[in-house]
Amino acid sequence: CTHMLFQQRESIRAYTKQKEAYSNNPQKHNNMANVKYYPEDVLVEKVQSGEYGWLDYINHHSPEWQKEYTAYCMERNLVVNEESAEEFVDWKGEQIEAGE
Repeated sequence: CTHMLFQQRESIRAYTKQKEAYSNNPQKHNNMANVKYYPEDVLVEKVQSGEYGWLDYINHHSPEWQKEYTAYCMERNLVVNEESAEEFVDWKGEQIEAGE
């Protein structure tokens, strides 16, 4: 089902550009202790609707993705933000498509 996400990535990008101001609201990211995780198709819908940004996508995907994203940013000296979150999702998509 991951493949569906990457086919829809371009249309999701259009939504995220409109929603960046909303994503800068720190209240949304203040409590990761009781995060709810969603299946990928649900996350895609939430990003497309503008309810979630890319950071939300990662944070609600899985604990593994949260850890990988943190490491991804540290290794590349990136700031944790919407831009690096989108890069990480792209990177994960390339890995998945390559069958890694």
